[in-house]
Amino acid sequence: MMKPLLMLLRMYTPKDKVHLYAHALEEAYNNAVWHDSSDKSLIEVYISNQQKYLDIPALKQEVISLLKSHHLECPDTMSIETIEEKDWVKCTQELAQPVEVGEFYIHGPMHKKEIHKINILLEPGMAFGSGTHPTTKGCLQAMSALEITPKRILDMGCGSGILSVAAAKFFQTFVTAIDNDIFAVSATKANADKNGVTNKINAQHGNGYKAIQSNDSFDLVLCNILAKPLCEMAPLLKNHLAPGGYAILSGLLGNQADEVIAAHKNCNLKLLTTVDIENWLTLVFNHA
Repeated sequence: MMKPLLMLLRMYTPKDKVHLYAHALEEAYNNAVWHDSSDKSLIEVYISNQQKYLDIPALKQEVISLLKSHHLECPDTMSIETIEEKDWVKCTQELAQPVEVGEFYIHGPMHKKEIHKINILLEPGMAFGSGTHPTTKGCLQAMSALEITPKRILDMGCGSGILSVAAAKFFQTFVTAIDNDIFAVSATKANADKNGVTNKINAQHGNGYKAIQSNDSFDLVLCNILAKPLCEMAPLLKNHLAPGGYAILSGLLGNQADEVIAAHKNCNLKLLTTVDIENWLTLVFNHA
């Protein structure tokens, strides 16, 4: 069997359209970060060919088709290179900067320090959720502001497990973490272990709410995915959110807010708060 490769996609886009490109790439590959320069923005995406075994030409054509489907032109300055996984991990460990947001300090092994916040050690890995993306920051900020003590928490689409770990440490309670990506489940278990909350997090591989019992209910639901599945899952969220419970939802851009809010209001969930970070929104709902 061919050894999986890790590939790094880079492209420069107009600054006023970077969020559109990032959203399209995020939707397809579950990670996208960008850095603004004076007149353009550099987007970087790590892509594994673990499942498709794409080579560089095939991946380039896939990206071009993806952008076209979102009515975006392929930039002239697009490059793809392969990276040995061990070098990528080492590079990420050295370069990833710690993040302070709300009550939390997220850091890698190279940036541990004593600080009067809840420390979360996050090892570099393939699963989405490093703490640097605006959606993750928004969820952590919203979580920090909640004035409740939930007994049961659900992290739907747990990715790296950063929200599960944060919730387990902040609220000192049990978290059920679900993801349809087996690598995300493994990453969540590993990060739970590194943060000393293995006994508080039950990470499971499954297809959304089908992975839990029909009568399960939660005082807090965390869901950082994308706008379309948030809308589709709104009735299921309502069914599994305990009366008086809260939901923190993210993964949507400002121009998608009306659709997502309407889907949840139609399920009799009340919008309490909106967190806006770089035009990425986090919404807090209550099951009154």
